[in-house]
Amino acid sequence: MVLNRDGEGKVESITVSFTEDLKPGTVSVEDFEVDGYTVGNIALDEDASKVVITLEDAGNAGDSYTVRFVGSVSDKDGNAYEGKGIELAGAKDTAAPTVNLTTFEQVNNGKEIILTFSTNEVIDFATDADVKISYFTKNAEGKLVAVSNKQEGGDFVKDKTWSGYLWTPSGSYSQGEEQDKNYKNVIPANTVLSTLVKDSQSYVGIDWTKDQTIVVKVEVTDNSGNVSDVATDEVDYKAPVAPLAGE
Repeated sequence: MVLNRDGEGKVESITVSFTEDLKPGTVSVEDFEVDGYTVGNIALDEDASKVVITLEDAGNAGDSYTVRFVGSVSDKDGNAYEGKGIELAGAKDTAAPTVNLTTFEQVNNGKEIILTFSTNEVIDFATDADVKISYFTKNAEGKLVAVSNKQEGGDFVKDKTWSGYLWTPSGSYSQGEEQDKNYKNVIPANTVLSTLVKDSQSYVGIDWTKDQTIVVKVEVTDNSGNVSDVATDEVDYKAPVAPLAGE
């Protein structure tokens, strides 16, 4: 079975497959049930071996869907297949999200490095979903060295537990909307998000006084637990030059 999603990432229909092409007119709404949902429409796909079950109300991307074949359909030769309530395998979103990095650049007179990016799926931080952002520098051999978290120890990695770490002009996102209404759990699909590191963040283990290459890695886990490929970008950071006396 395949879940078909709308532009907001919600499940609007489910496609189930048979081993034979089915005869038009023998497939109806009464032939299938979806646990917890009302079936709004049934249609044969262009590939007549597949049936598209449209839900009356779109479902959440992270949910599992159980389809029951409760009626009877016929193939093109007139052979009837009776479902008898058989439970088809639970359908769950198995497609990994994608990440599109828009910009990674030095701004604000060189004192900040801002990242903008988007992902193609709805992300709900109340589920298994997460957006992890890691930072690195390059050593003399060009190898990546993880930026440290000087406050907590270990590597500096931002995830959904960081309050308001992702933002747009209309609001900020992180886990815990119930605790802080300023931060939202649900990120609409294809929303362009921003996040940054800057020299005033004392916990970020970057030496802001020297020129260096800074690398960012973004990994997105969607509501069903599917993990994206790691998206990577880098910027040639130039340390701000202090103004001369009297300037």
